[in-house]
Formats: sequence, C-alpha cells, structure tokens
Amino acid sequence: MNVIYIFLIFLLLLLFMAIAVLNWKKQLLREERTRRLLQIGKQGEEETIRELERIRGAKRIFHNVYVPLQDKKNTTEIDMVMLHEKGIFVIENKNYSGQIYGDEEEARWLQVQKKNGRNREKTFYNPVWQNRTHIRNLKRFLEQEFSWDMPFISVIVFNDRAKLRRICIYSGELMVSESRKVRRRLKRKLRRSPKVFSRKQMERISEILRPLENPGKQVEKQHGKYLARKKRK
Repeated sequence: MNVIYIFLIFLLLLLFMAIAVLNWKKQLLREERTRRLLQIGKQGEEETIRELERIRGAKRIFHNVYVPLQDKKNTTEIDMVMLHEKGIFVIENKNYSGQIYGDEEEARWLQVQKKNGRNREKTFYNPVWQNRTHIRNLKRFLEQEFSWDMPFISVIVFNDRAKLRRICIYSGELMVSESRKVRRRLKRKLRRSPKVFSRKQMERISEILRPLENPGKQVEKQHGKYLARKKRK
C-alpha cells in the first residue's frame, strides 16, 4: 500500500512539473510576442518621426507625451506631437498590417489580413475618436497656461505594412495616411496654412510640453493601471 501511495505522489509531482513547464513555456511565448509587438511599434513610430523631421518650417517634435487629465492623477498618452509654426499636429501612430477600412463616425474600424490563403477580419477602436480624446485633453491642458487660439490638427498614421482601402473622412482638420505618404500630404496642407505661432510662442509651448515627454517609469506604470481600470469598466 505504501508503494502505491509513493507511486501516486510521484505521478502527481510529475503532473505538477509538467503543468509548471507548460505554463513557463506559454509565459515565454507571451513575453516574446510582446517584445516583437513593441519592436514593430517602435519601428513604426521611428518611420513616422523620420518623415516628420524632413518637413520644413520651425518645428519641435515630442514623442511619448503623457498629458495629465483633469483629475490630475491620471494621464493620456499621445504618440507624437509636432509643434509647428502653422499649428499643433497630434499624431496617433498605428502599427497594423493588411487592409484597413474605416469611417470617421463609426466606432469600430476593420482590419483584413490574409492567412493561409483566407481573409481574417478583426475590428479595432476608431483611431480618429481615440485621437480626438487626446486633442481634447491636450487643448484643455495648454489652455490652463495660454489664452491664444491654437489650431490642432489630428493625424492618424498607419505604417507601411497596412494598406488604406476605404477610409471615409469628413472633417477638414483631420488626416489619415500611410507613413510613406504622410510627409507629402502634410507639406501640401502646410503650404496652404498661415503661420500662427511666433518663435517666442513656440518656445513657451515647448517649455510646457518638454517635461511631459517620456516622463519616467512611475508615470508610465500609473498610466498602465489607469488603462487597465478603463478596460474593466
């Protein structure tokens, strides 16, 4: 009887070890997938920044900007802000592949990817609405310091692995573009736009935005907790 008990305990230990190894392998796969996605995201943002840096005119480019919300406890994260002498361009960078379909006034957009010869469809939250929230919070934040009329332009950039197929846009101060086309489209818009900021005004705005850029791990951690709470609601 003791032998049977020992054998059963041995089997249970083997089972627990097998489960632990399986969970460990799953965790490694999740971490590798996360690292890969972060790397793809970083590459996509670098593509966009390179295009923005080639735009002429007085400008400042801010990356990973954490804007305090009205409660002063939480933040909203903006991928990029280009402060230009002709306006403030708030940029949401999307790292998707496949074909993209969307409408400015619809809550969900569609991503279509080919896998094993078949189309796979997935929806995602409207990036125009997402960036509209970013602009509203940034505008409120800056208006606490400045009384000037500041034009905000929303720019949604998909990296070059995505193909924009049918994107319906109705607002004038809004642009949705693939990254390889964004510089040309912004240049066209800037040619038609008047200067709105002096060098001195741009420097004053930069002084406010600069501390919000990559503010540190504590702010990023707090922002992550805020997003997690929003998802649970």
